Amino acid sequence: MSTMIFCTSFFETEEVFVCRYLKWFNYYKSIDKDSYLFFIDDASPLCQKDNKSWKEYSKKYPINFNTDEIHLDKINFHTFDLHLGRPMDFYCPGWWRSFVYSVEIAEKFNFKKIIHAESDFYILKKSMLDELKNLKYHWYGLWCERHKMRETSCQVICKERFKTLKKLKNIYNVLTDIYDLKNLTREQVLEYEDPNPFVIEHFIPFNKILKNYTGDRYGEDNLDITNDMDFYGQMGLHRKIINT
Repeated sequence: MSTMIFCTSFFETEEVFVCRYLKWFNYYKSIDKDSYLFFIDDASPLCQKDNKSWKEYSKKYPINFNTDEIHLDKINFHTFDLHLGRPMDFYCPGWWRSFVYSVEIAEKFNFKKIIHAESDFYILKKSMLDELKNLKYHWYGLWCERHKMRETSCQVICKERFKTLKKLKNIYNVLTDIYDLKNLTREQVLEYEDPNPFVIEHFIPFNKILKNYTGDRYGEDNLDITNDMDFYGQMGLHRKIINT
């Protein structure tokens, strides 16, 4: 196996599933026939085994719920029994659990590379995606010019960095306990000097930041997609997506 691409997910309605997550799957599958696509889910209620409504309409969508096999033409769906969510601005145990779980999938199915693209993040040019897939070493992030910081919504983690990703799970848990992150307000978190250990953009151990692509969190201003954009962050739920 070569590359897995995943987003984290949580949805409570079919509309959100279709407009955000299915849109993400359909788009990336349209520009990449060779990578396996995954949702790593924070116990969405519609996806629990005892939810009858999900069983009824899940047949409408290309979803593989069998975590012991993978399919190129389906959403490979992994979820948990307990929803952790994001209780505080900088305490996001649901996202963190899903993110670090990606390495367990990668090792189970012998992937050589993990690409994380959040469900509202779109690589608009196939040439950019191909370049990311061809990276062989290191842990890469992009650059968010708007906020002058490393962009964590799209990451490339090559196989030689999988051990580092596995260690992060315990490190984050220790920091959470030591600093009582569960109860820190946004203001209290931001009092810490940079690199702030609780801000994901500072905490992720990138060793390469790619600044050669044109893109930003354009969704914060609801900007239209233009031909000069390589990627688009925070895509609106109902915005139509095109690639160039």
